[in-house]
Amino acid sequence: EQEARLKADAEFQKLDPEQQTEVLASTTAARADVQSAFKPGTALLRLNRYRSEEVPRQLQRISALAMPSGAEEPAPITVVAASALKPACPLSQISNEAELDQWLEALRAAVRKELEQGHRISL
Repeated sequence: EQEARLKADAEFQKLDPEQQTEVLASTTAARADVQSAFKPGTALLRLNRYRSEEVPRQLQRISALAMPSGAEEPAPITVVAASALKPACPLSQISNEAELDQWLEALRAAVRKELEQGHRISL
């Protein structure tokens, strides 16, 4: 699923096949680790590490590689995993539409804060 998302990214599509393979190397390694895991917990830990640590690095790498040659290199982008966002919401669960709206507004504020700092959010 994540590989399909990366491949659909407009910046990824600008990369040559060798660069695309380089970016997808950690996806391939994570898939192999999950498939060869003997315990479900090990597979879940590896998948979570891939999502929270490696996907943001892949997105940073795509951004760096997609820059036109000769262009002044900007500061590296910061990518924050959506799961790492900390919405300021006192709810412990959502049981109705009003609570859903409250949660979504808190989530929107957390995302907005990251975007205002120039960060990107990985999904």
